Amino acid sequence: MLRKIVLPLQLFLLLALLAGCSGDNAIQDSYELATLPPEPTSTSAPTEIPTGADGVGATFYKAWETGDYIGMYSLLSPQSQALIDGPAFAQRYQEAIQVAAVQRVTTKPLSSRQLDDRVQMAVRVTWESGVLGEIVRDHEVELVFSGGRWG
Repeated sequence: MLRKIVLPLQLFLLLALLAGCSGDNAIQDSYELATLPPEPTSTSAPTEIPTGADGVGATFYKAWETGDYIGMYSLLSPQSQALIDGPAFAQRYQEAIQVAAVQRVTTKPLSSRQLDDRVQMAVRVTWESGVLGEIVRDHEVELVFSGGRWG
């Protein structure tokens, strides 16, 4: 007699269980769509334009050390800026640094000599490359006074 009750009871429970698991009531993950705040962007401080020729030259090369190519461009004379735009100037410097696998740039002003509205400046530039080792070059640059400023 117990068997007569247990078997139908088991079938009933099995059918009830299967009925509960079927249908469109599938279990769904609950989630909340959250908007994250934007990550902070690192923007370099604008390169301050000094007034003297030596200061402009030194600032140009210090900007090179920090990778501030747009800052370097801002220090060029108006005549030099007319020859190339800022993004193209920056791209040329970035490509040179990438091709040579430069890890660090250091500069050292060597001398300067003023003749009227022109200054000749000598600077030693050292690239520390992971591939080529240390590359040292002495540069001679001419700064001109034009448009009310040195560049």
